[in-house]
Amino acid sequence: MNCDNCRSEEVAYTLTTHVADAPDERVELHFCSSECLRVWT
Repeated sequence: MNCDNCRSEEVAYTLTTHVADAPDERVELHFCSSECLRVWT
């Protein structure tokens, strides 16, 4: 499993984060498995 570059078509988890310099702007990060999410966090 390559969690640095999760290329699965299926999204298991989405993490939404806010941009520091633009509080109204959000970025969604998609993870293909709980393992990839765990590695990232």
